[in-house]
Amino acid sequence: DVPSQSAWMDGTANGYPSYVVSDGVTTHHTYGFGIYSFFNQGIYIIEDAAMTVPVASGVAVHDAGTVLLNGKGEITHVVNDTGSAATKPGALNPVTAYP
Repeated sequence: DVPSQSAWMDGTANGYPSYVVSDGVTTHHTYGFGIYSFFNQGIYIIEDAAMTVPVASGVAVHDAGTVLLNGKGEITHVVNDTGSAATKPGALNPVTAYP
């Protein structure tokens, strides 16, 4: 697992998304996607977004969610800056449609 927040930064963003669609993509649909976190080093680790996708008319995410399995930390958003933070172990944080 990551040893510290400072060791797990993507530029100024906290952590690295688990699923990334490149900025130049204009058509992409994701269905039924789940991402979980388990930070077990005893320190609070933040991932800003589980998924990042470009804002384009042909790009959409359907029925995605995040879960904090256990440990200390959070996934702040499900897709880009959308979706509630996964901070409570076992609680699903869904996004039914994005955008």
